[in-house]
Amino acid sequence: MLCDAGRFSNAAKLQKQIAETFEAQDNKEEALENYRQAADYFSGENQSSSANSMLIKVAQISAQLERYDAAREIYENLAKSSMDSNLLKFNAKNHLLNAGICALATKDLVLVQMKMGEYQDIDYTFGDSREGKFLQGMVKAYESFSADAFADAVYQIMADCKKKFELSVHLKHLLALKDKKEDFEACMTEHMRLSGMYWGVGAMYLLGYEQEMDPETILKEVLECYHDNGGFGGNVGHDPHLLYTLHALLILAMLNALSRIDTLKTASYVAQLQLADGSFVGDQWGEVDTKFTYCALSALSILKQMHLVDVAKAMEHINSCKNFDGGFGNLPGCESHGGHVFTAVGALSIGQAVTKYVDAELLGWWLSERQCDSGGLNGRPEKQADVCYSWWDIASLIMIGKLDWINKDKLIDYILDCQDLEDGGIADRPGNIADVFHTFFGICGLIMLGYFDREATKHPEYAGIRKIHPVFALPVDVTEQLELSAEIISPESMASYSECK
Repeated sequence: MLCDAGRFSNAAKLQKQIAETFEAQDNKEEALENYRQAADYFSGENQSSSANSMLIKVAQISAQLERYDAAREIYENLAKSSMDSNLLKFNAKNHLLNAGICALATKDLVLVQMKMGEYQDIDYTFGDSREGKFLQGMVKAYESFSADAFADAVYQIMADCKKKFELSVHLKHLLALKDKKEDFEACMTEHMRLSGMYWGVGAMYLLGYEQEMDPETILKEVLECYHDNGGFGGNVGHDPHLLYTLHALLILAMLNALSRIDTLKTASYVAQLQLADGSFVGDQWGEVDTKFTYCALSALSILKQMHLVDVAKAMEHINSCKNFDGGFGNLPGCESHGGHVFTAVGALSIGQAVTKYVDAELLGWWLSERQCDSGGLNGRPEKQADVCYSWWDIASLIMIGKLDWINKDKLIDYILDCQDLEDGGIADRPGNIADVFHTFFGICGLIMLGYFDREATKHPEYAGIRKIHPVFALPVDVTEQLELSAEIISPESMASYSECK
């Protein structure tokens, strides 16, 4: 019925659910057929990534049913199609490894040797890759009739197949966001679309795939939120607000398009939001928060107009929000919180006053206490871990030179556990639904923790991933281009951030 109505995408999702039900019941034949049908429907809607994930299920079940040739052919075709896509080409080697294992399962060594030559033609780097070497090791072990050698080769593969950042699936998730303007999540976050655009554009830029976006379409949407007074609203028709003004400027900075607005008018809009005590309100309705001071100083720094406000008074106001535990609340007397700590220390950093007002030892202790048993970080005592604090807490630790005070490997594992490996994206906690907010900050956390630098040799697809500035939440190459500066305590202790000014 859905197909008759031309709703192939819905039909594909339904077919996938049916397949999953049969698979849970261990009815492999029915699961196989329904996954295959789902793949056809997804292909008909040009949803190649979803179609490929269904084909992988078909290949896996085919192999379980000992239909190795059928499984091999699917993996080979997936590898060929992956090589035609800039986003998916790094998956090809894994598909070829699986295809080779299926060929080896037929016990036809002539076929295996022939296929290994073909795989080199599909991807000329396969032979020298870790996947290619794994396959060669398995073939040699099989040829030598050594059960121990074969077991060692398999163990090597299993040991190396630990969880990792699944770049291609996250790119798919991010690119799909542009088509989700009418779903439930988009409707519920309609008032903050500009923020969502910043997180999405920022994630794509950090991952090194900004060329996959259409800058003019993005700029058009951003500029539709621009008001005559120089501020930006969260969406078209919404009142201007300091937070969305900063997010708009961050997008424009990444797209090298600040010249598309009246920067003096925008700077004047920001400056007039400062109160006599040095604090800032977010908009005309008068809410005061440390995050607005951070937003204002970050925006004015980008616009080269810091002289329009009283920076010294802003620093004094931030200091008045400091607590006995070394942390900061959003207002004087309010509880310390990871998010407010970032905005407070970030504002002090832009104002070159971190050393003057921050007790780095005490705040470093408070921030390190935010690490939970799971490895993740929380925002305040007795709260659950949340991926977003991989930005708020970690960036703050970097600004005060205390990044080594937490267990970085445990936090990396926590972030990786929060990935949606099927549809892409990163959630707040393992098993929850992914969203662009946590995806962006999860990526930022992995970058700041040095994960991609460490893994780049094993995963060449990580080579293009950029550094993120811990104060301005912009790629470092953008902050260098804008000549932004901020005070970071002991930056020499953080090799990854030696380029941050």
